[in-house]
Amino acid sequence: ELFPANRQNVDHFAKYFTEAGLKELSDFLRVQQSLGTRKELQKELQERLSQECPIKEMVLYVKEEMKRNELPEPAVIGLLWTCVMNAVEWNKKEELVAEQALKHLK
Repeated sequence: ELFPANRQNVDHFAKYFTEAGLKELSDFLRVQQSLGTRKELQKELQERLSQECPIKEMVLYVKEEMKRNELPEPAVIGLLWTCVMNAVEWNKKEELVAEQALKHLK
């Protein structure tokens, strides 16, 4: 068996394919894992925002996930911004959107 059950993880796959001269496949696997992790984080954040969880609790959760999954800060900032903007129902009048955004971000 090429990948026994106890070695079916990203690190083992990446090491195997890198050693086999297929670094591109290893990189692709890591990117896919990162995308999956980001989608899960975004889903969890949207759920917490809809439940109006305390901000301090959400900050701790995000920091833990960043550390555990080695997510870069710029990617998480973009993800947070998307979640916050999707959590609010925006006014149809353009001139009121900026005022509404400031109100929600305070």
